[in-house]
Amino acid sequence: MSVSVIRRCEDHDGRVYEVDLVSKRCSCGGKSSSQCKHYRWVRDLTEGAKTVNFQVISALHKEIRRGDYARAALWLDWAVKIRGESRVKQYLKSILWEETRNFELHKRWASTRGRSAVDMLDDMVSSTKAFEIPANLGTQVLVNRATYDAVRMPVITPAELGPPGMDELAFYRWFLQYFRLRMAWKTIERLDRFGTLGRGKEEFADMWSTFVSNLIEALRKDGQPVAAEIFAKELPMKGRELLPYHAPQAAIEVLVGLWDSSGNEFKGHPGDLLEVDAVMLPEYALDAHTQAGAARMAKCDRLSPKAGAGLPGNLDLRWSGQLLGVWWRWNAVRTMGNPGYKTAEWTDPPMDPDEYEIAVDVDKFWRKRHPLTARWKPAAV
Repeated sequence: MSVSVIRRCEDHDGRVYEVDLVSKRCSCGGKSSSQCKHYRWVRDLTEGAKTVNFQVISALHKEIRRGDYARAALWLDWAVKIRGESRVKQYLKSILWEETRNFELHKRWASTRGRSAVDMLDDMVSSTKAFEIPANLGTQVLVNRATYDAVRMPVITPAELGPPGMDELAFYRWFLQYFRLRMAWKTIERLDRFGTLGRGKEEFADMWSTFVSNLIEALRKDGQPVAAEIFAKELPMKGRELLPYHAPQAAIEVLVGLWDSSGNEFKGHPGDLLEVDAVMLPEYALDAHTQAGAARMAKCDRLSPKAGAGLPGNLDLRWSGQLLGVWWRWNAVRTMGNPGYKTAEWTDPPMDPDEYEIAVDVDKFWRKRHPLTARWKPAAV
């Protein structure tokens, strides 16, 4: 973008307005600068205001999920201006296993030195997304079920960490172990505000190491040495303080056959960029990870919309990282196909009431430790 006092800003309806940052005027007309949403937004972006920092990253992440390169590129430009290119590259690398199961991309990003943030964005947008892999459809239902059951079970013990085997419930069993470990770690983090649980952390680290070793060994026995080598580096705790989140699920999916080579594919994308300097923050960028989105989620929690009903207000979770949004995408691809899901509204995909209820329940729990209320029959463990 060229440096100018005039910024072209696209509104939600597609109309473009010119914002003059010096005279504090906007071509939408008739409003003072303090009342004009276009001026305030462009000003905050230009000044790198603290309030827009995470909103910009949230919008960038959502456009990556949507596969909209033009809009993602615009948000990337602002993110680099506000955060710096190094931090943005680090962020893109951190969401690799969250958004994809692309081993070719992992290899390409083994070192990002010399790769620009623009190059990395091109890679990420064009990669097949995890929820688009045919072998992966339905996975999120099992994830939600295992999460739900794990929350209701006692704290896991070392004696329960044997390899689960490779039957039809293999993914569920592996993920149940993983999430029970995650719940144990969350308990330790919550109780250890003053750093007094050194022994507890050591015991947990030993259990996590056992889980990782079992998983890596299972990958090797299954004839997947490349995946075993990759995840042997990805899964260990970082300094016994940070627990990987998405990589364990990716490893389990590969082990039990919920991955295929389409996950390594890159698809072309439109090369044209938007001919504006900024766009208003889209509604789907506001979820529980942002202050405004959290307020909307609170209203949604109070109203408790049923399966097939629209979400209240302007809440749009289709591209959210919340568990409810993640489940919606998997369900939309499963029921409407690819690329049909990309233009679907919230109420378009058929929703199984039981699946929806458990997704809502687990999402509430994960966000604010809300008591589980869904009547879900645990699978046989």
